[in-house]
Amino acid sequence: MTLAKQLARVGAVKTLLLTMRAHLKVEEVNEEAAAALRSIGEASDGCRKLLIEAHGVPMLAIAMKRHSLSTPMQRDGCAALAALCLGSAAGLAAMAKEKEGVEVLVAAMLLCAREKVPFEAAKEALRKLADSQPALLKRIERANGNKWLRGQREEMTAVAAEGGGGDGQQQQEEEEAAAGAERKGEALPP
Repeated sequence: MTLAKQLARVGAVKTLLLTMRAHLKVEEVNEEAAAALRSIGEASDGCRKLLIEAHGVPMLAIAMKRHSLSTPMQRDGCAALAALCLGSAAGLAAMAKEKEGVEVLVAAMLLCAREKVPFEAAKEALRKLADSQPALLKRIERANGNKWLRGQREEMTAVAAEGGGGDGQQQQEEEEAAAGAERKGEALPP
């Protein structure tokens, strides 16, 4: 059993969340708690369930918003929220329901991008949130997170073109041939 699972088993999730609330202004306390919650959230389905039931999403969102310039806080909070979103439907629903959850996630992603900290799981979580609840798209766009969705849409378009049995390639070749023939003044074949 991992340390994260052992911590969850002895009630550390609620303790960490209560500590975050009691010491919200203390950046170091919240950074350490977010790191522990990240490990717990990534440990197992049972750990994620405990974190969701203890209202971990709202507390992480509050602490992340409070310490928005702390790279460790944003990195670990972002990863914890991503683990909850990707690990269960309940986590995805809790994140979507959170008043500023999407905005906090995007803000953390922006900071991670600026600081060159990897956040691949958060990108996937954001895409999953957008796919599961299209109403969140406006909130994601307002928070400047649409660039990570744009990549997904471009990938889907490329896959569709490739997976269409080569029709996309054939159509492109036909369009190029027609454009070339028009430039030369040649008649197009029927």
